[in-house]
Amino acid sequence: MSPTRRINGVERFYEERGAGSTILFDHGYTGSHDGWEPVVPTLADRYRCIVMDARGAGDSERPAGGYSVAQYAADVIGMADALGLDRFTCVGHSMGGGIGMWLGLEHAHRLERLVLVAPIPADGIQSDPALHARAAEQRAAGDATACSRSAERWRHARRKSMKAAPAEAWSARLQSPTVTSSTHGRQCATSAWATDWPR
Repeated sequence: MSPTRRINGVERFYEERGAGSTILFDHGYTGSHDGWEPVVPTLADRYRCIVMDARGAGDSERPAGGYSVAQYAADVIGMADALGLDRFTCVGHSMGGGIGMWLGLEHAHRLERLVLVAPIPADGIQSDPALHARAAEQRAAGDATACSRSAERWRHARRKSMKAAPAEAWSARLQSPTVTSSTHGRQCATSAWATDWPR
């Protein structure tokens, strides 16, 4: 059985590999923990790498509500608390980057570093309200199959394409300058080329 923790009333999947300073990876919308598979093996020899699935994604529980950046960020802090993490590096892709921005603004004291990988815009992504209404109806009806069918097809195609890329290519990307963001107090998270990212 996959490891889970009950965080804010929701069973959340997570997986740990490696030892050292902690990096917590947060996936994008329609993604899951397996999106970090090409990256984690290249870092697990030096870092404690924790991948997790957001509520409603991957192997985590699919509750009827709580799908906001603020709640996702509260879930990240809840997971960090459950795992005994006082401070950690957060790496967020897409929506995970938006969650990272929220963490940087509301929980900066918990972050050692914040790495935003192609994050969502700071003011969010506006989509057709009808899509949100339809997704809410499907969740309320318990129609997990309809909600996750297209996401699963996308994840399968993504996994297939990632397996085609050799791990060396991902490792080379990690050794090149990495865009990171750091926050102090309530300053807005801003990106800068980092020269101090540990290698």
